[in-house]
Amino acid sequence: MNEIYSDKLAVTSNTTPGVDSVAILLGLEIDPGYKARVLLNNEHAKQLYLILGKVLKERERVTGQTIVLTEQFYRQVGIAPEDY
Repeated sequence: MNEIYSDKLAVTSNTTPGVDSVAILLGLEIDPGYKARVLLNNEHAKQLYLILGKVLKERERVTGQTIVLTEQFYRQVGIAPEDY
């Protein structure tokens, strides 16, 4: 299995009939372009979302440290901090 460290990501959604999928693009800020693309069907994308949320909440509980995101990030993605 290849291991990739990423500090840059993008998520896209394709709703074209027959190609209904979510893509996660991973890369590095210092290196232009993306180094990996993960394609997921809608069900697996939602499973990933739920599992990551559970894992991160548990990590915050165990470490006692809240994972803080910047206001700029929330504005960029159009999500209110209280919605997470």
